[in-house]
Amino acid sequence: MINHVRCLLFNESFSSTYYDNDEYVHKGFTAISLPAALRAVWLLLFGSDNREVKNATLAQILTIADRREDLFNIIRSFDSRITYRQPYGQFTEPANGWIAAAEEIDPTSIFRPDQDDVDDALYKIWATAPLEADRAAAVAITLAKRINEYRETIGI
Repeated sequence: MINHVRCLLFNESFSSTYYDNDEYVHKGFTAISLPAALRAVWLLLFGSDNREVKNATLAQILTIADRREDLFNIIRSFDSRITYRQPYGQFTEPANGWIAAAEEIDPTSIFRPDQDDVDDALYKIWATAPLEADRAAAVAITLAKRINEYRETIGI
């Protein structure tokens, strides 16, 4: 997938080597070391740097986001190119428990309501969505936004 949200969360540099279940990472993308606060949230969602786990978790995040117009529109606000394979199939509870882990995140560590329209929308989804999966996807997309902000501050 070219879309920047996936690249930000996947956090792997472009490689000409193809791995099973990988999706496209654009040529100019470079992985970074996340600061401790962002890394802590990232680890709650992904559990490890295992490429297979990251691909599976991202597939679930994007499947959830695709079925919610509000989340999908936020993803498209990062980058309108959506090239990942669809459909991913039926959503099932992930083995690594990222949805349950997202519920443990202190909202003040990642959400900054009243910062801008995107933050307000993501916070509203997190605060009011009846499904844990939708709230967890809002956390993941907010994390992508924070990672993007950090990359901009370090000049990447």
